[in-house]
Parts: sequence; structure tokens; C-alpha cells
Amino acid sequence: MDQAEVTQPIQKSGSNKTIFVVLAIAIILFLCFCCGIFMVMVLVINPASTTYSDNTTIRQELESTPVIENIQRYEDDEVADVEDVDISIVDEIDNYVSEDEFYTPNPEERLVAVQVSMENKSNGNYYFSSYYFNIVDENNFSYQSMYTGSKEPNLESGYLGSDEKVNGWITFEVPVDAEDLTLTYYDYSSGEKIEFSLR
Repeated sequence: MDQAEVTQPIQKSGSNKTIFVVLAIAIILFLCFCCGIFMVMVLVINPASTTYSDNTTIRQELESTPVIENIQRYEDDEVADVEDVDISIVDEIDNYVSEDEFYTPNPEERLVAVQVSMENKSNGNYYFSSYYFNIVDENNFSYQSMYTGSKEPNLESGYLGSDEKVNGWITFEVPVDAEDLTLTYYDYSSGEKIEFSLR
């Protein structure tokens, strides 16, 4: 027997696989731990973001949100002025019947569609979004706009240049028995909030 054959080391083929598996498990456990810490921080630090889910409708009690002192209230036929942008309601449809074949109506909810007009009378650009609008009912629950099943043309989002105007529909899903509905708009740049009393 040659001496070279005796001195060759024995290869352990499974050792690299074991190290890789242990390392992968450790990384997964670390990521789960970080996600858990993040969720605890969100719930503890920001309890005002708690929402109540009823089927597909997200409801948020306004009492849990910060108090906004600068609230302007309007009737549905008036024109509001926010940062030199005129906002008005053109039309509204209670119990709107969606024409979207992919939308499945919820028997406990009804659709409210509001046609909104915005005109920028300032010298600069103004960012708008349908997500800045909500509907509030008599129980102070706030309902966000929906996309699937909404009336078209939708008011989406973008920038209005000086003297530019946009017009579109925003659709909301609210409980069948919801009353005293109010359309709200919050301007994030100025912190100003406006409310329109709906018919």
C-alpha cells in the first residue's frame, strides 16, 4: 500500500448541507421575530389606526383620529375652496347599481356614487386623489372609496396645473341603513378638511 493512499483525508459530503439548512432556519426565525416586533410597535404606538372590518367595508371611528379644528362644512350645491382649488359636487346617486361584471353586490351594503369636480385656480400644481375623499355616516363611521364596481369615469389621482379642471365619480360601499351621509375631503398639504352634506 502506498503512503499517499493512507494520508488522504476522508471527505464529509453532508457537512455543507447541514450548515446551509441550519443557517436558513436561523434566518427565517430572525425574520419572523422582526415582523412580530414591528406588529407590536404598530399596535402599541399607533392604536388610532385600528379598523373594524365588516365584509369588504373598512370602518374607522372618527373619534379615534386626531381632532382637526379647521373643518369647513358645505351643502351639496355649494363650492368649497381648498388651497385655491374649487371643489364641488356635480351629482350623486344613492343606491347606485354597478355595471361592473366582476363586482358582486353585498346584500347588507348599498353603493353611493358621488360625482366631484375640482378646478385649480392657483398658480402652481395641485395633487388630487379620490382616496382623500371618504363618506361618514350618522354613527361617525368612515367609508373609503372603492375601485371594483365603481361608477365610471372614476376620479383617480394626479396633478392639476393652473386653471386645469377634473371631473369624475367616486363610489362608496355603505350599510343599507346608513343615514345622514357626509362626503369629506382632507387636504394633506394644508391640514384643511371640508365636509359636504349629501342629500
